[in-house]
Amino acid sequence: MIKRIMDLFCRHKNSEVVCWHWTHGYNDNDIRFLEIELKCKDCGKYFFRYIKDWDECEKFIEKHKDKRWSDPCKPVLD
Repeated sequence: MIKRIMDLFCRHKNSEVVCWHWTHGYNDNDIRFLEIELKCKDCGKYFFRYIKDWDECEKFIEKHKDKRWSDPCKPVLD
């Protein structure tokens, strides 16, 4: 019972990157921001985060090159 309550109010502080990809702007040609799917190690939920700053995007990509959205690395859509 307590675990279920803790999962309900989890802040997802302890998470791992599942995959990431660039998302498009309104005209489908300009790259707008980075969309990242994460999984919380505490409660097991999947959630998304977004990075809009280009410098932060480049730093994130350098750290997680192997997690780019591809055939072996696809998002889990729960």
